[in-house]
Amino acid sequence: MLAVVRTAPGVIEVNYLWLPTWIGMNAALIREVEEHLKSHIVMGQPLNEETLQGLHEEVVLYLSAKFNSLAGLGQYINGLDAVEVVSDGQED
Repeated sequence: MLAVVRTAPGVIEVNYLWLPTWIGMNAALIREVEEHLKSHIVMGQPLNEETLQGLHEEVVLYLSAKFNSLAGLGQYINGLDAVEVVSDGQED
């Protein structure tokens, strides 16, 4: 799981539902992070796993710098990497 997700072809957004609650519920902060990401997106570059990973890393760097008094925040967010949604083919 990454801190950014592709929501439609050519569209990404911050994966705020998986971030710490105090970040995910802060709509102004999410907009700020998304605005920051715009400067890191290269037009014409595919939104593949490598690109999304780079944007995830940028989110981690941005939030870690913004909240630099919270040692370990970057590692906490990077912990999302271990979460994987696995479909068993059954509907809930």
